[in-house]
Amino acid sequence: MPENTAIASIFTAIVCFKFIILTLEAKEKSNLIRPEFKHPSPEQAAGILNRSFFWWFNPLLLTGSKQRLAVDDLFFNDDGLTFDAWRDIITRRWAKADISKPHALLKVMLATFKGLLLAGILPRLCLTGPETTTSNKVAYGLIAAYAIVYIGIAVMSTMSQHKNYRTIVAIRGSAVSLIYQHTLRLTSSSTSTSSSLTLINNDVERMGHGMREVHEIWASLIEIALSLWLLEVRLGVSVVAAVFVIIGNICTLLGCVFGFVKMGLLLGDRQKVWLEAIEKRTSSTIATLGSIRGIKSTGATDIVQRITTRLRLDEIRISLKYRELLVGIVTLSYVSTTMAPVFAFATYSIISNSRGTTPLLAASAYTSLTIFSLLGQAVSKWISSSVDIITTIACLERVRQYLATNLRVDPRTIESYIKPIDSSNSPRLRNSDISQTEMLDMGSVDQSQYHPNSVGEVLREVPLAKMMITIRDCSACWSKGSEMAISEINLTILKGSLAMVIGPIGSGKSTLLKVILGEMPHTTGTVIVGRSEAAFCGQSPWLTNVSVRNNIIGVSYLDANWYNTVVNACALDRDFEQLPDGDNTVIGSKGVLLSGGQKSRLALARALYARNDLVILDDVFSGLDAKTEQRVFESVLGSHGILRQGGTTTVLATNSVRNISLADHIVVMGSDGKITDQGTYQNLVFASSYLESLGTRQKTLNISDSEKSKDDTVSGLAVASAMHQPVDSDNRGDKDLTIYKYYIDTVGWVTWWVFVLLCSGFVFGLVFPQIWIQFWTEANARQANYRLAYYLSLYALWPLMAIVIFLGACAWLMIRMVSKAAIQFHGILLNSALSAPLVYFSTTDSGEVSNRFTQDLNLIDMELPTALIGTTVTFLSCIAQIGVIIYGSSYVAAAIPALIVFLYYIQLFYLRTSRQLRLLELEAKAPLLSHFMESIHGLVTIRAFGWTEKFTHQNHDLLERSQRPFYLLYCAQRWLNLTLELAVAFLAIILVSIALTTRESSGAKIGVALLSIVGFGLNLKTLVYTWTSLEIAMGAVSRIRHFAINTSSEDLPGEDRTLPPDWPHEGVIRFQSVSAAYSPTSHPVLNDLSFTVKAGTKVAICGRTGSGKSSTLAALLRLIDLRSGAITIDGIDISTVVRQDLRSKLITLPQEPFYYHASIRDNLDVRGQFSTEELLDILEVVGMREVIDKKGGLDAMANADVLSHGQSQLLCLARAILRPNKILILDEATSSVDKKTEEKMVDIIREKFQDRTVISVAHNLNTIMDYDEVIVLEAGRIIEQGKPLALALEPSFFASLLKAADGESEDALEEETISNIASPRSR
Repeated sequence: MPENTAIASIFTAIVCFKFIILTLEAKEKSNLIRPEFKHPSPEQAAGILNRSFFWWFNPLLLTGSKQRLAVDDLFFNDDGLTFDAWRDIITRRWAKADISKPHALLKVMLATFKGLLLAGILPRLCLTGPETTTSNKVAYGLIAAYAIVYIGIAVMSTMSQHKNYRTIVAIRGSAVSLIYQHTLRLTSSSTSTSSSLTLINNDVERMGHGMREVHEIWASLIEIALSLWLLEVRLGVSVVAAVFVIIGNICTLLGCVFGFVKMGLLLGDRQKVWLEAIEKRTSSTIATLGSIRGIKSTGATDIVQRITTRLRLDEIRISLKYRELLVGIVTLSYVSTTMAPVFAFATYSIISNSRGTTPLLAASAYTSLTIFSLLGQAVSKWISSSVDIITTIACLERVRQYLATNLRVDPRTIESYIKPIDSSNSPRLRNSDISQTEMLDMGSVDQSQYHPNSVGEVLREVPLAKMMITIRDCSACWSKGSEMAISEINLTILKGSLAMVIGPIGSGKSTLLKVILGEMPHTTGTVIVGRSEAAFCGQSPWLTNVSVRNNIIGVSYLDANWYNTVVNACALDRDFEQLPDGDNTVIGSKGVLLSGGQKSRLALARALYARNDLVILDDVFSGLDAKTEQRVFESVLGSHGILRQGGTTTVLATNSVRNISLADHIVVMGSDGKITDQGTYQNLVFASSYLESLGTRQKTLNISDSEKSKDDTVSGLAVASAMHQPVDSDNRGDKDLTIYKYYIDTVGWVTWWVFVLLCSGFVFGLVFPQIWIQFWTEANARQANYRLAYYLSLYALWPLMAIVIFLGACAWLMIRMVSKAAIQFHGILLNSALSAPLVYFSTTDSGEVSNRFTQDLNLIDMELPTALIGTTVTFLSCIAQIGVIIYGSSYVAAAIPALIVFLYYIQLFYLRTSRQLRLLELEAKAPLLSHFMESIHGLVTIRAFGWTEKFTHQNHDLLERSQRPFYLLYCAQRWLNLTLELAVAFLAIILVSIALTTRESSGAKIGVALLSIVGFGLNLKTLVYTWTSLEIAMGAVSRIRHFAINTSSEDLPGEDRTLPPDWPHEGVIRFQSVSAAYSPTSHPVLNDLSFTVKAGTKVAICGRTGSGKSSTLAALLRLIDLRSGAITIDGIDISTVVRQDLRSKLITLPQEPFYYHASIRDNLDVRGQFSTEELLDILEVVGMREVIDKKGGLDAMANADVLSHGQSQLLCLARAILRPNKILILDEATSSVDKKTEEKMVDIIREKFQDRTVISVAHNLNTIMDYDEVIVLEAGRIIEQGKPLALALEPSFFASLLKAADGESEDALEEETISNIASPRSR
């Protein structure tokens, strides 16, 4: 009409304008980007059509289908997903939030990511509303409408899910970053590797899983309302019955869930208890992997395996409560969806029969069933999304509770005097400010006038600018209400001085260092330091699984000259020559194959390389032999040492008093945690009862050039030359059927087929009623309500049967199959890890091994069961519905083969890439977890060096790297989802075309086919969802299988000889031309070693650090394999004996003490053979009874955090005393204790093991002077052998070692040696 011309023109202009905008939006943006921003994410530069149909992802799929992918081959995530985009916002909001309130983190996350979260609403809203049609007047228009609807469903469904997954990726990255940043700020006593790893591996991953259908929580309610309205239009008042069924079941479900909230049995609460059990088992496993050398040495693998398995069984038992509730919830969701049509059709038919109205016919029945199908899906999604949201909120709350824990607050006062010292105006301390127990700078004070009781008279004025550390009236404890660890400390350390802290074990030496570092809060007094940062070496050296060079330089840049200076000072130069890759050799997690002295020197080198003004060392020389200690001490702390020359302030806590005379100041700690004496060596050696009791003498370092040339380093560090390989690097070719067969073999074929049979029965009960409706409606068409009771009762029987069978299938899976799989796979992992050779742990990253016990078991326990039943049911449903579609329209059968071929090639194209992405995600996550664990273990060191920010950046880089395969795997799944949705659209269009253009089938059959098309589409979508989840979960099974197959066992063929219970009977040890190495390709560490240890004798093995002492014991314990020769014990070749059996028959006291994850009682007597009185008596013997009583007694959990290193060693000695075996092996067992405790341990060993064979590695040669024989090694060879006294009196290598140990002249050495042997002291 003419009057509508203007409207038409405006409408046409709007359409044209929209088309232009669409064209511009569809244009690729890569050509428009400025040069500095080139190489963006393909998704970020793609147009709207490209993003909608995922064309931008095709190149990666094509590449992955042709070649092996690496992380560097993957696309970068776009800027909106990086943590950089959100860091400032989320950090600011979290800082402002009241973190003590529940759900504070949830609110912060919602406020921060609301944009990403809301982006998924519009595409999801486009999907809302069941699609039905009632008109058949315009056939071709209807076909076009179906095409538009189904293609629109495919695009909008994929887009909605994709937007949601982008939110998940962003929240995952933010949560992991927040956890890491918080962990770096926790107090050192409150950090737990297991708790933080559990949060990352379990809670954060569950959060992502729970948010996958987050928009269903509101969209499903809209769909339920629309479905009920359409049903009311079709069925009238009959729909009320269905509504009552649905509402009744929802109310029952809500009553169960929200009723359990008040009763403390909520699904989230049960999950929390389960996660706590997981954390406990994870903690034990990580501790086991970290102490694997000590566990293997002591033959404790069976004990550790039993303890860890018990924790796993407890975890499974606790998880059953969660699973039972989950089975009930899932079953209730099916009750409402399967029984609603029964009640609705029953009500409709009864009313029709009583009123004589139109009976149930095909048109209304199948239209209603279609709506019921959509209604059922909406109800199921609402219930499942509700459960997922509850799980997500519970996990977020656990993360919040962790983030709300108290942070470390540096209690120190930092006063940096950076101006030049001017004596005319420098602030000074009056003599009244200095306590008589304070240390004085003897470099600026006349030492000749010093007297311990006249400090004030000597030091009238001390410039404050010269002070580095000042402590006033300081008392400190680890937690409120606990006993004071140190008290009444008054201390001043001046710049450029060397201060040594000595005292008995448990006196608080390490605690004092922690106070200086600000790692331990003090309850009273003040601590003032001149620098906030310090180079710190802990008592247990902290090393990371990188190269030797990277361990030394840390986060600094390489300065070649300074690096070489540090390497020479720490006597590491010769070590590098023997390494397969020099200083680029990776040392393994925690330097697992390095000796204690090698670890200490490497950590010391890192401290020196940092060039800090303040260096704090905690007993770093304890693992070094006398010669090595002499050389390193002189190079580092001697008068010309690099720390002295640099004017560095050094605080050294030590149990060795060999070089005590070179200290500017000495602090003597008492057993009560107080300073008993302090001052110079010259004065304290006569005035200090403790120092005098140690029998120290003036010692000076005077190493001749000839001695320096005799290097004290190893013939080769004990690191295998095998290249580091990720544990998952070779299993990308595993076929799916192989993995599924492996899983079925594990759970049992009978168990599996019972499960499949139950699922098949359930699917039959769901699908057959659709055909039964056809029979029913055709009967009604012939005669209204003919045999109503017959058709209605059978129609009700099938869904009832389906519900009962489904309940049985869920119970069978969750209670039986999951429990069995959980036990079996954990056992496989644990057996493989504990039986792996020691060299394996030096070539495999600890994060990768930990991943198997954390993330992979988590996937098998949590994700796999739901994914398995979902995939099995939907797969069987798809097959059944295809059969029903063919039954309803035979023409469709012609399209099925083409569809199958299409899907076959699609899955080939998809799986080759998705499987690699799945494995790359785990491979990329392993370094992130390793970095996390290493950061926790080295927390004190990282903060001391001031590396917190740099380690945070490293974590950020590793996180962003792991996010790439994680996000792209989601994109791959969405690509598959879109493809399959389009396939369903193709099938639907064919069926509708046939229905509208032919008269081949009856209306009822077409109704069956159309209903099945809808169901097939819904099930295919669900199949993609569950199958991708199953693929991820089965990837965990694949990795466990690969781990078990490719992790070689240390037990070799022919090692099957069993030993009698009381073996060895005598204790005779014989080495016959033994040569050995840590791996077939590594440098030999023992060369043609031959000696005999007679029964009941005591033999010491000594030599410089790395000379082969510990390797000799490793060969005896079968920790390394022989290349030639033989070792026999009581005439039995130990190469024929089961290794675990051999080690369990020997008593070994390793250098690094370890605990079982059990009580102190179980740690002492894990087999329960001794009474409480006997255990307490043993503790009394080793001087630990009072300490253990204060810690809670025998039933307290053994924890290395509450016992010092020396106390832990005494506890291990008590454990060794309780064993009756004939041979005792000591591997530098006294290296971490003070001299008095060392003497006590020697006396105990002498008394308790006097009738047994003892073979000992010791650096303190005075402890082995009464031994029957000493063997001196150099480069893995015997260079001297004989009685200690005889060798000591001769010009021998042993005599030079002994001289270096005592720092005495030859005459004094001879006199002392004769005295020790002629009349041994009672120590």
